[in-house]
Amino acid sequence: MADGATASAPHLSEFRALLEGPVSEYATASDKLGGCVKDQAGDVKAAFEALYSFLVAAAQKEKPSDDGLQEMVTPIGALMGKVQTVASDTPPRDALFNHVSAWSESIAALGWVMVDSKAVSYIGDFEGAGEFYTSKVLMQYKKTDAAADHQAWVKAVKQIFADLKAYVKAHHTQKLEWNKGLTGGAVGADDGDDEEDDDDDDDGAGGDDALSAFDQIVSGPVATYLECSKAIGAEVEKQAVAFVAGWNKEAEFLRKAAAMPKPADVQSMVGDIAAEMGTVGEIAGNVPPREALFNHVTAIGESVGVLGWVVVESKPVPYIGDMEGAGEFYLSKVLMAYKKADGGEKHVAWVKSVKEMYAALKAYVKEYFTVALSWNFGAAAAGGGGAKKKKKKAAAKDDDSDDDGAGGPDPVAAFQGIVETQLAAYCESSKKIGAEVNQQASSFALAWKNELEFLKKAAKMQKPEEVQSMVGEIAGEMGKVSEFATNMPPREALFNHVTAIGESVGVLGWVVLDSKPVPYISDMEGAGEFYLSKVLMGFKKADDAAVHQEWVKNVKELYAALKAFVKEHFTTGLTWNFEANKPKKSGGGKKSKSAKKKSVGGGGGNASLAEFKAFMDGPVAEFAALSAKIGGCVEEQAKSLVAAFEKQNEFLQKAASMAKPSNQDEIMAMLTATGAEIGKVQEIQNSVAPRDPFVNHLTAIGETIPALSWVVVESKPVPFVGDMEGAGDFYLNKVLVDYKKAEDAGTHQAWVKAARAIFAELKKFVKEHHTTGLVWNTGAGGGGAGGVGDGEDEEDDESSGGGNPIADFEAVMKGSVAAFAGVSKQIGDVVEKQAEAFVAVFEKELVFLKEATSMSKPADDVFQTMVTPVGMAMGAVNDIKDAAPPTSEYTNHLTAIAESVPALGWVAVDSKPVSYVSDMAGAGEFYLNKVLTQFKGKESAPLHREWVAAVKQVYDDLKKYIKQWHTMKLSWKQ
Repeated sequence: MADGATASAPHLSEFRALLEGPVSEYATASDKLGGCVKDQAGDVKAAFEALYSFLVAAAQKEKPSDDGLQEMVTPIGALMGKVQTVASDTPPRDALFNHVSAWSESIAALGWVMVDSKAVSYIGDFEGAGEFYTSKVLMQYKKTDAAADHQAWVKAVKQIFADLKAYVKAHHTQKLEWNKGLTGGAVGADDGDDEEDDDDDDDGAGGDDALSAFDQIVSGPVATYLECSKAIGAEVEKQAVAFVAGWNKEAEFLRKAAAMPKPADVQSMVGDIAAEMGTVGEIAGNVPPREALFNHVTAIGESVGVLGWVVVESKPVPYIGDMEGAGEFYLSKVLMAYKKADGGEKHVAWVKSVKEMYAALKAYVKEYFTVALSWNFGAAAAGGGGAKKKKKKAAAKDDDSDDDGAGGPDPVAAFQGIVETQLAAYCESSKKIGAEVNQQASSFALAWKNELEFLKKAAKMQKPEEVQSMVGEIAGEMGKVSEFATNMPPREALFNHVTAIGESVGVLGWVVLDSKPVPYISDMEGAGEFYLSKVLMGFKKADDAAVHQEWVKNVKELYAALKAFVKEHFTTGLTWNFEANKPKKSGGGKKSKSAKKKSVGGGGGNASLAEFKAFMDGPVAEFAALSAKIGGCVEEQAKSLVAAFEKQNEFLQKAASMAKPSNQDEIMAMLTATGAEIGKVQEIQNSVAPRDPFVNHLTAIGETIPALSWVVVESKPVPFVGDMEGAGDFYLNKVLVDYKKAEDAGTHQAWVKAARAIFAELKKFVKEHHTTGLVWNTGAGGGGAGGVGDGEDEEDDESSGGGNPIADFEAVMKGSVAAFAGVSKQIGDVVEKQAEAFVAVFEKELVFLKEATSMSKPADDVFQTMVTPVGMAMGAVNDIKDAAPPTSEYTNHLTAIAESVPALGWVAVDSKPVSYVSDMAGAGEFYLNKVLTQFKGKESAPLHREWVAAVKQVYDDLKKYIKQWHTMKLSWKQ
């Protein structure tokens, strides 16, 4: 294969730029700190270099088999293991413990090459896992002489992940693209990622490009699916003909939508599509469960709803993902059934074609209609690449949820209520238990009280440049809470109590998040759920069982109260100076709609308009001046950017003086001038040659300017601006790298800083005045309220679809679990013994599920009795690992299973069981990689690779089963 150093393809040269830029800068910053940080940095850099070698190899071949892929990623996995070993070998008291722990938690992000979807989100999840420690580094060294060196180190780490996400988003959006070639464009399918050929046409209006792109899906992936279905024949072929007809009807529908405004009755236009979808579903419903092709037709019957994205009024991409997921379980069953059968290849090819068809649809909708289907997009292609036109029904009832970032009348009083009620109850029950539980509770309570003081300050001030210094006291107490957990031996009676709180104490960190604080709190809470369940099981028959049950109950109620508080007052993130924006009361104290909108929109317009004007006179003007200093096309594009902001200012002035029009077309007409200027910005971007010295400057602004389309995003405009901002960040970093040693480096650095300041300030403006959507002058009458929340409160979805959850769980046991046991038996020794115990856990869970699906949810004590056999069986799995000598050649096998078997505790979690299983399965991944490394090159290597693959398949099938039958939590009485 060709040497990667000579590769010129953008998907490789830009990864090299990542190595030569942020990764090298991180290594330099680590050298300054020395010690274990320097040692670990060498392994981190080597892991990125190994990843580059992997990408070079992947660029020259089609995706290999699972075994072949495992062999390719083994060098990366080995280096990731080294990175984590440095952390595990560093004592918690070491001054550099937080540094090495940050990388130990986040290095797994390099595993993005193995995921089948959402690669960028995958990286973000692991990046987030390390952020707790990088924040502690900043606080730890804030007032020391070496503060600057440690701040530079944290900044370098964050830059690596920012650039890695931008790189993956640009070149491997959903998952790793294989066979892309070493030079020029891709060898395989054109993914539109190459800079030299990328017009990005993500303009929400789409025009002919959107229509031709959909036609390409129909003539490409959909046609392939039809051919694969014909190879199987019978009902599969018959159903495919109907499904393809549905796709063709959808293509016709899009042609009509491209040339007309949205009609009052959309449903009448999609009748032909719906009819074909109905035929697809009927064919599935007519095939008996015991038929050989039942899983094929059911997979399509369950997921045919993907074509309904055209009538979804927001978030069509997640909608498609949900519909696709409904069929995933059956696709997996097809693979299991035909994997080793004669003629199995055509069934495997069929499954692959289905997945590629859905992946293409998601990518298409994300590219052209991110927010929702745009009507009349053939005529109105001037809207710029960001928010796609959409129209949402006015709220069916008055929205008094106070989801406006300003919280309710008094968020501080509400938080104090939690401290005085739920927190006090938790502390009281901790006193009854005493010892370390009580001591830990004292530190936890102090952390809550420090957070209350923090909120009092935040209520009366603008967000400062340095937030971390304000949360130091909270973090200090959180650290003490965690120490109680780390200092207690696992065999101590109260180990599970203090570990439950130690693992979940991070809930208080929501105040420093820029977005999605409620899911964050849930994730932190979930980290302690398993240990709370173990407390209940451990003390179930104790004389003081009631005391421990009360303690668990109070912990859960404390976290539930915090989530409800944040969801009500700070849904999209902490709002600063919220005391100044407190809404005025009317009548008996209830907020009137007009007062509420004015609180969100800056007093009906004047304050927010003045602030927007100040924003233009400040950051926007500064950016224009620096662009003029650079001159040429950069200056020309900056003039269009300024013009776009001026047009937006005019639009905001109109919106502040009128009610929201009831006709979406009228709103879009008001935005035509802004859209035209956005279009000019992007035209300048597209007019220069790929080798132009300013191509990265122009692309950065061209990718980010769609942020101005936030005015048509009817929920969560702040994250939308953030997404658009992130789209250009990669190119801003390339500007810094390109001009690092130039004579005018200072000018370009200042230009990058100014560009970032524009969109950072825009986010602050939107968050402050239009948190949940553009606020119109609701007092003017007419049109419908702006800024209404999206009303997406999670319901208690018990996911009780049709079919048989017990039979499907048994299918998992007879399939992947039995396969795992068979491979373990071939290895023998303690691996076989532990596998027998692992199978016993599934058998106990099957007994539990049979009971659960035949009864309503019982009281907690009855539930604990039911689930105890599962917990005991899980304990037996751990006991086998603990009994084996550390020198056993199978230590990694045993630890991988022992670390991940808690996944079967999903039945006890109250929300997101699929995510919980993923977390627990992930806990064993490190040891699975060590198994591969340990046996690489040995005669028995294939057997151990098969064993690792079997373990992963078990958890994959378990997640699919849960997603199918128990999506939100365990469903009782199916």
